Amino acid sequence: MDTLVKNTELSSEFILNSLQNPIIVINSAKKKIIYCNNAVEIFLETSRKNIIGKKIASPESLIESIKFFNYIK
Repeated sequence: MDTLVKNTELSSEFILNSLQNPIIVINSAKKKIIYCNNAVEIFLETSRKNIIGKKIASPESLIESIKFFNYIK
C-alpha cells in the first residue's frame, strides 16, 4: 500500500510540474501553502523553499503576496 501511495504522489507531482500554468495548493485548515509547481517558481522568480509553508490568510492575501513578489523583482 505504501508503494502505491508513493507512486501516486510521484505521478501527481510529475503531472503538475509538466503544466505551464502556476499551481498553488493551500491547506485550507492551516491556511498554508503546501505545494507549488515549477511554473510558480518561474512566475514568482523564487524557489519552492521560499514559497512552501507560507501562511495565507485569505485568497486576497495570496493575490497581494503575488503582487509583492512581482514588485520586488
